[in-house]
Amino acid sequence: MAQRGKPSTAHEYDKRNQCIYCGMHRINVEGMSHVCTPQREAEQDKADELALLDSEIKQVDAGGV
Repeated sequence: MAQRGKPSTAHEYDKRNQCIYCGMHRINVEGMSHVCTPQREAEQDKADELALLDSEIKQVDAGGV
């Protein structure tokens, strides 16, 4: 879910710069910090969490943290 002051990462845009999930144009998404559909936001939250965990695992494997 978009955090206050940060844009949502759940939007994906077509050739017309319109979100393929919620239909809002990129300029409006960015200007209003608009969130996408609840289902898409939940999917993106899971993907972001997995990416963070993967990053942390790679750090540990590399001898960091």
